[in-house]
Amino acid sequence: MGLVEITAQILSIAASVLCFISFQMKDTRKLYIAQCTSAVLFVISFLLLGEITPAILNLINIPRGLALSAGKKWTTPKIYFCIQSMIVCAGVIGVVTYIPADGTTQTMIVLSYAAKIVATLIQLFSTYTMWTGNGKLIRLGQIFIVSPGWLFSDIIFFSIGGILTELINMISILISFARFGLNGFIDASEEPSAPSEQA
Repeated sequence: MGLVEITAQILSIAASVLCFISFQMKDTRKLYIAQCTSAVLFVISFLLLGEITPAILNLINIPRGLALSAGKKWTTPKIYFCIQSMIVCAGVIGVVTYIPADGTTQTMIVLSYAAKIVATLIQLFSTYTMWTGNGKLIRLGQIFIVSPGWLFSDIIFFSIGGILTELINMISILISFARFGLNGFIDASEEPSAPSEQA
């Protein structure tokens, strides 16, 4: 593993730490900001690994996170449609422009296409759950659909940090449920009742 690959894995591991922290935040808006920051690191990591589809999908996570953290002014149906459309375009571009490296087996080629498609579908679902602003729904969607889907894709993309991220995400969500309960989160549409309750 060369210096570029090592750097990519270090960045993705740093991003996974931010993801873990994000699910420990009771305030859903803070979760958006932490995941937005994590996306920046993942973009660089996937570009270094030469994986365009997940890099673009994470790039879209940045304006998505900023819009969601800004509140109702930026969470309009028009912006939602624009973000979902960008995700679809990213997935299509990733599939159409994929050129297997020399020596890649037919099985790996099929799995690579599948990983790109799964990552795109997962991102569409993730955006839907995040747009609800519901901390409980975001976490349930993450642990049962989003993380398993990205785990499959990250194994194919060989992103060590990505793999760790999804495993850590699921553990972090279970911890957050133990700390706050299923319904103990501050939705993005709500205001915290007291500073001491915020994580």
